[in-house]
Amino acid sequence: MVNEDQFLVGILARALRVQRTSLPQTKMRYGQERNYFFAVADGVSGQQGGEEASALAIDLVEQFLLEPSRSSFDRNGSPKKALLKELETAFHQADAAICREGKRHPPLEGMGTTLTVAFLHQADLHVAHVGDSRCYLFRKGQLHRLTRDHTVAEEMVRKGRLSLGKAKQHWLRHMITNVLGGPEPGVHPELRQVRLETGDIALLCTDGLTDGVPDDLIALVLAAEPDPARACQRLIDQANRRGGKDNITVVVARFDPPTR
Repeated sequence: MVNEDQFLVGILARALRVQRTSLPQTKMRYGQERNYFFAVADGVSGQQGGEEASALAIDLVEQFLLEPSRSSFDRNGSPKKALLKELETAFHQADAAICREGKRHPPLEGMGTTLTVAFLHQADLHVAHVGDSRCYLFRKGQLHRLTRDHTVAEEMVRKGRLSLGKAKQHWLRHMITNVLGGPEPGVHPELRQVRLETGDIALLCTDGLTDGVPDDLIALVLAAEPDPARACQRLIDQANRRGGKDNITVVVARFDPPTR
């Protein structure tokens, strides 16, 4: 089985590389401000080049965030109202680039991928999403889904044509309606901003986790395991015990006040 999942956990910080100086100091200096970036992507099953599409999506959004002209922060370090709009622009650019890449290489034409990203600045989590990977918020013992699945089955649920219970086993639950790439550009990113509280936990995952592990069990694992790395492993273990038919990618981040 080819692994079409990709993920990224990164820190975006101001940095200064010292070329020459008369002062005794290190060559690299970093500002105190830290912005955290999390992403998961899953190549669309059944499409050629799913592995390439998911890798390209992560790389393109990463490049977008590093462009100085795309900075969403003013000199005081405050996020501008355009941050979500800029993430939306990043998704559109990635969508167009993946389509172009597919057309340049006929074996990859039509390749597509899900992408779910969360960008943390101070106490605000900015989420952009397409596909059926997910972002959750775990707060005070309760698990909240911050994203919707962009699938035929979930569209049927929203329109009242299918019950939520039946949707979990419906044969159209994996038919994705909104991806990066595909035959032609035309992605529609879902955007959301959440103010975080101390102790909140964010979970990003591909459907390899959520296909086998129900939300109530995910909540139990996050409540029982405060260490993010061990929580990831326990969730992956649960998915494997329940069949593990797909690749499983999990990112867990806990938000605590900085220690001084």
